[in-house]
Amino acid sequence: MIKILVIDDKIDNLISVKALLRNLLPESMIITALSGSEGISYAIKEEPDVVLLDILMPVMDGYEVCNCLKNNELTRNIPIIMLTAAYTDTKSRIRGLELGADAFLSKPIDEGELIAQIKVMLRIKKAEFQLKILNQQLQKDLNHSNYQLAESENRYRQLFEKNLANLILIDVETGFISDANEAACRFYGYSKEEFLTKHIGDINVLGREKMNLIIKESAMRTKNHFEFQHYLANKEIRFIESFYVPIKINEQLFLYSIIHDITEQKEAELKLQEALMKIEESDRLKTAFLSNISHEIRTPLNVILGFSELIILEEVSKEQREKYKEYIFEANSTLLHLFDDIMEVSQLESGSIKIMEIECNVAKMLEELRGKINEEKFKKDKAHLNVILQIPDDYKNLKILADERRLKQILTNFLSNALKFTHKGFIEFGFSLPNKREITFFVKDTGIGISEENLPHIFDRFRKVNDDSSQIYGGLGLGLTIAKRMIELLHGNISVESTFRQGTKFSFTIPIKYSDEKKVLAEFSHHQWNNKTILIVEDEDFNYFFLQEVLELTKAKILHSKNGKDAVETYLQNRDSIDLILMDMKMPVMDGYESTRRIKEINPNIPIIAQTVFALGSEKKLLFEAGCNDFISKPIRPSLLYRILERYFEKN
Repeated sequence: MIKILVIDDKIDNLISVKALLRNLLPESMIITALSGSEGISYAIKEEPDVVLLDILMPVMDGYEVCNCLKNNELTRNIPIIMLTAAYTDTKSRIRGLELGADAFLSKPIDEGELIAQIKVMLRIKKAEFQLKILNQQLQKDLNHSNYQLAESENRYRQLFEKNLANLILIDVETGFISDANEAACRFYGYSKEEFLTKHIGDINVLGREKMNLIIKESAMRTKNHFEFQHYLANKEIRFIESFYVPIKINEQLFLYSIIHDITEQKEAELKLQEALMKIEESDRLKTAFLSNISHEIRTPLNVILGFSELIILEEVSKEQREKYKEYIFEANSTLLHLFDDIMEVSQLESGSIKIMEIECNVAKMLEELRGKINEEKFKKDKAHLNVILQIPDDYKNLKILADERRLKQILTNFLSNALKFTHKGFIEFGFSLPNKREITFFVKDTGIGISEENLPHIFDRFRKVNDDSSQIYGGLGLGLTIAKRMIELLHGNISVESTFRQGTKFSFTIPIKYSDEKKVLAEFSHHQWNNKTILIVEDEDFNYFFLQEVLELTKAKILHSKNGKDAVETYLQNRDSIDLILMDMKMPVMDGYESTRRIKEINPNIPIIAQTVFALGSEKKLLFEAGCNDFISKPIRPSLLYRILERYFEKN
């Protein structure tokens, strides 16, 4: 059983450390002492395997206790780990090491580091004990007569040769290997004859010169535990720990070395360090992202709130009011775009985005984008930029089956970036057909470009490749992440070419599906639902007023309920006339989920469209389990709402 002595003047610390050790080493015996003198007494009496020693104690501090223990013949070989929250500087550590301490741990104590240090101390003590016994036996045998010497040498040879541990004997004067046992020969891949021709520095990455110094220090007992990297015969490098103990054979000084292979342990530690670095980098990027998103949201909110207050002032002229409306509308669009980006990333992560293929006139779509980018360049005082659209002559009427909304979203991302980062020159975009099975879109600019070291990171989530320029140009840094994931959803691939301070070109290629003219999907230009009744279930007045205004344009009759319970009652009273229900899911009294379940029990065929802020995979499952037929995400766009309602009114 392992004995661990814990010396600390604070009872709370003793209790917590004792509990921690019992949890980590359940089969160990934990001995506690509340003072230095009591701890010394227990150390002499109980002979613990390891001492955990607090430095800051009254009467006799940890340094004095360490000095006493290391100068006592009975306790000097007990490994001591010093614990401190105050003395963490280099000077304090050096003082402890000079007094004989074997290791330091800072409070609060890390469980993994504590158990690792204890295990190392136990290995050191075990090795020292083994070497001490072996050394004592050897010294005793060497003092015997020649007959007894021969007999002891034979016993030593058997003990040395047949030992399962890797053992080598090093000549302190020359640094050459004088002997190696069978286990060491197997481990390193050398025969004994080959081993005896090598200097210890020949198998150590440090080389001969440095190893000669280490051998001399070890012979003086300055240090006897090391971690090295050793070469095997096949040139493989392994991590090893080595325990050196000086012994004399025929008045000649040698280092007796026990070697353990710790490669797997070291590789695990390196992997842990890499994982921790990745976690820290991820935390840093998320922190920067959250800081940036706060700034990006507050900027348009400041415009909306500020001009909303100005617009109601009586002294503001009609012309000013119109200008303020434009500012508010533009800020609102910016804010909505920010939220759209965040939602897109969430939906892409959850895999909840579906591709909807319709007939798409490629040239017409690109002409629309050119119109929008030309409008934007005037708003951003960049009218001097030349926007060039390249459409191959043979494909001016090309129609394909594709998700036009997603294609526009991807190209808009690239075009917006090009406009943002280009101050002179041109922006060029278009498409080509490298073959009849694929179409390649491109956006090229003469902007600031991307440096070579940042180019591999431009599609990383939460990352903006240049923090300085990001502060100047704004944005969340999610656009390219979204574009890349969208292209992958379209079964395409993306490439980027860039020269710093000269410009950038983004290209992406997707498979072509040619459209059938008979399957063209048409958008409705207007909606007349004067024979339809829609129940809006919404507790927020502003949200209701918005939906009322949007739907009254269609001549539909509108009913209103402010919570789920009222919605059930309203439906019972008007069940024969209500054609569709728009259901908010987060409401007081009774939420939309329960209200939907109860209404569906009355009439399973009534269409219920959920209004929700988030429609990720888990929430969509709850919506459909409650009985909702479809959903629309807030903020609600009238055009999308009309299309959803039209779909269900057509069914009926």
